[in-house]
Amino acid sequence: MSSLTVDKLINAQRSKATQGPSAASAALAKQLSAVFARLCPKKSCTRENSPSIEQTLQLVFEALEAGKICLDMSNAIAEADVPSVTDKQNALTTWKNYLIAAGVASSVGGFTPLIIDGDQLYFARYHLYHTQLQQRLTQLASQSVELSNAGELANALTRLFPTCEFKLDWQKVAAALALKKRLCVLSGGPGTGKTTTVLRLLAALCTAQSKLRIRLAAPTGKAAARMQESIQKEVGKLDCDQAIKDQFITLKASTLHRLLGYKPNSVNFRHHAGNPLAVDVLVIDESSMIDSAMMAKCLDALPVNARIILLGDKDQLTAVDPGSPFAEICSQFGFSHQFADELTQLSGQSVSEFAVDHPKALGDNLVFLKHSYRFGDSSGIGQLAKLINAGKNEDALELLRNPANTDIGWQDYQPAEFRRYNAKKADPLIQKVKAGFAPYLASLANPKQVTDVFAGYSQFCLLTATHKGFSGRIDTNLLCQKALGFPADKTWYHGRPVMISQNDYQTGLYNGDVGICLDLTGDGQLRVYFPMSDGFKDYTPSRIPAHETAFAMTVHKSQGSEFSRVLFLLPDSDSRVFNRALVYTAITRAKEMVELWGQGEVLLGVGL
Repeated sequence: MSSLTVDKLINAQRSKATQGPSAASAALAKQLSAVFARLCPKKSCTRENSPSIEQTLQLVFEALEAGKICLDMSNAIAEADVPSVTDKQNALTTWKNYLIAAGVASSVGGFTPLIIDGDQLYFARYHLYHTQLQQRLTQLASQSVELSNAGELANALTRLFPTCEFKLDWQKVAAALALKKRLCVLSGGPGTGKTTTVLRLLAALCTAQSKLRIRLAAPTGKAAARMQESIQKEVGKLDCDQAIKDQFITLKASTLHRLLGYKPNSVNFRHHAGNPLAVDVLVIDESSMIDSAMMAKCLDALPVNARIILLGDKDQLTAVDPGSPFAEICSQFGFSHQFADELTQLSGQSVSEFAVDHPKALGDNLVFLKHSYRFGDSSGIGQLAKLINAGKNEDALELLRNPANTDIGWQDYQPAEFRRYNAKKADPLIQKVKAGFAPYLASLANPKQVTDVFAGYSQFCLLTATHKGFSGRIDTNLLCQKALGFPADKTWYHGRPVMISQNDYQTGLYNGDVGICLDLTGDGQLRVYFPMSDGFKDYTPSRIPAHETAFAMTVHKSQGSEFSRVLFLLPDSDSRVFNRALVYTAITRAKEMVELWGQGEVLLGVGL
């Protein structure tokens, strides 16, 4: 097959895609292929042959943009109109051989920019992260802990998990698993009791071994602060020794970057296999937000014989950067028969029906919490989230439009009707913004405590699917700023909420952290306050790194946050970022009420 045929194959694959290539991926692919053409020693990698290399690179970049860690070459060929199975296999082999002959790719173990592992095409760096991560997960999963005092621990579990209204107490099973395994992965939706479970299982661990060094961490500052707050609220309810409670009260949560120790001008951290963390138990919340590179570095820094507990929601949006290790782990549910018997004996909960004959590598390390204590069977939010997850979009839209559901709502809304220059109607979103942010404005009028202002801010949130467009973050923030009466001619003003958009290690502010600009003294001296694990930290506006106004935020940036009321603006039309996980994540940011505004056909078209 000639390089021209390879070009046709790749172009055919792209023509099947619903979205065109992004300008960023096209520019990167063009520049990188030109570098390969100059540096590659193979004669076949010439400027004349480089179009196929450029197109391949563009597909890999587009896969990374979609959150994948590699390009599945077989899927790419399957989406093209290759007539038969034999032709597909021949096309795949020819494509691989072409890249190897060009000197830009090699099989596993080679030293080239691209690595072919099976039918997967990786950039070498991401293949290294993927390999390290899989090896470390497999190693941790295989390590069990011998319990010399199993009877005492069983009694401790009974005391810490006294009653359950369901046939099977998955929280108690999770605690038993954490006692038996060095790797425990706990997935559950909002309100399923992940924080309660982890606190009780930590108490059980401390019963088994006193003076454990425990660290709490999360991908973002706000997720870390919320985790620490939730744990400290639950400490008083524990049925355990006061010494253990006192230890938990002093626990502090940090971001993963702070935990691992940032090194300026380096992709590496201060803590790694050669300089591991001083920790016996590491608990990481919002693990679905962690990409493959960061997860690999976290596990690499875990000392020998330490335990790690990963908490998250498998149905939420995956990490923005490439790789979704938490979702991949959660696809392996199913205990081995032997371990199911061990769990049953320790927890007193029969899990034999969840044992499988051929368990996957991490099957014995995974538990799902299924019952939501926040959203009961009658909850509109809970029902809506389940319908979206199940792909029942028509039923979800019907549920939204049913006025009997008081905690969810739907508004047919097309912002172009109100935002164009010749529009004469008043935009209904303006009044909704004024009503939603009324508690926040009230807290700003007489700001005695920073805590009160943040409490007012967390009452309502506007979520968007995209940055641009009439329903995008940028336009919506401008509308909010004008509707709420904030000055349009000033960058910084009393009451401006901001979200950090880039990690800054000098200030200790990280991507996703939310702060509020306040004049607490009333003398015009503005400070920007951010919640930290040990209280609030304030900065002068000039020290704030790259940021954006946060009256409205994208769903991606809202992960790790909760708001009493949420208004989610659907995109103006179908978008590559608008998928089932995004809608689910938006819905479950709300604790009391969620509304969706947009066009019905856009919601009906949402897919995986």
